[in-house]
Amino acid sequence: MEEIPLPEGPVPAALPGLEDLLPPLPDASGITDGSRPGEPASGGVDPVALVSRLVELRDDGGTASAVDLERAVTALEGIRRLEAWLWWARHWVAETTARAAVADHGRWIETHPMMVDDGTEAAGLSRRDRVAVGERDGVAQIACALQVSEGAAHGLLERAELFTGHLPRTVAALEAGVIAGTAAQVIAEATAEYAADLPACVDSESQEGLERAIAVTEGTLLRAAGRGQTRAQLLSRARVVRERCHPRSFAQRCAAAQANRFVRVTPDRDGMARLTALLPAAAAWTIDARLSALARETTAQADGPGSSFGPGSSFGLGSSPDSGPGAVRAPVGEGPGGTDDGGDRRTLSQVRVDVLADLLAGVGEGRG
Repeated sequence: MEEIPLPEGPVPAALPGLEDLLPPLPDASGITDGSRPGEPASGGVDPVALVSRLVELRDDGGTASAVDLERAVTALEGIRRLEAWLWWARHWVAETTARAAVADHGRWIETHPMMVDDGTEAAGLSRRDRVAVGERDGVAQIACALQVSEGAAHGLLERAELFTGHLPRTVAALEAGVIAGTAAQVIAEATAEYAADLPACVDSESQEGLERAIAVTEGTLLRAAGRGQTRAQLLSRARVVRERCHPRSFAQRCAAAQANRFVRVTPDRDGMARLTALLPAAAAWTIDARLSALARETTAQADGPGSSFGPGSSFGLGSSPDSGPGAVRAPVGEGPGGTDDGGDRRTLSQVRVDVLADLLAGVGEGRG
């Protein structure tokens, strides 16, 4: 298969050895560095031609008997490239819409000054606030057109500004259909914090450090994305690159991250819920190891002779939040993890959950 080109240009290394993470970027001569879709250079995406070929494929029947394998695979590759082009076009057009809304509202302000009879300006919104109304109107227009929330529309605009202002090679790769939109989103997420800190820089050294971090992150992830790595693989690589090229020290970042810790419950289906926590890594791994140790100990004692882990005991081996007179319990072999012979056949993962529930809530789930 022909090697997929990637945008050209050197990628500076923040630390020695970073360039060894991935091979160099292949040459991408002919790919534009553009900030506007629709005018592909040699090797770029021609959306009209791609759609025409798809229509021809559909008109030819689109069945295995009417289309050979090579043509079908080529059509899929074309769809992938078209989706990448459209993903970036969605951002560019949204940004254009927002600017048009502000300009249109600005013209309205010029023709509708807030004046009283004596010619002085009336009390009310300032000009800046009136212009901000146009910005909010642009976000609302985008949200309605794309049938998304205003929060999603605002995020779309923020990514568009990030791409056009700091990630030109990613834009070029999207316009050429080299990387998928999901890969571009990972690149945007990995570089957003550096771009957000740039306006507050007060010295050239800090600015150069942030710009270098953006360039290194973009280049490294572009190489990985061009090789077809999945979103999960890109996220993993982004974490590695961040540790190696972030301008701030690990201690500074760790202290700042502590402020974002949380515990959250998310409803799930069939009477279940997900318990999610963001906490220091050392504590998380300690909890994980402790849960596994208690789960193995519980299972071993439950299966051993003279076990005290029968009905009514802790760690999910028969205790119930409804224990007591009139409590309804699942018959042996019918509850989750139960068996007809009365033995405990839960998996280690299930026992870990039961241990966690008993330790934190003081209740079990009536396991038989």
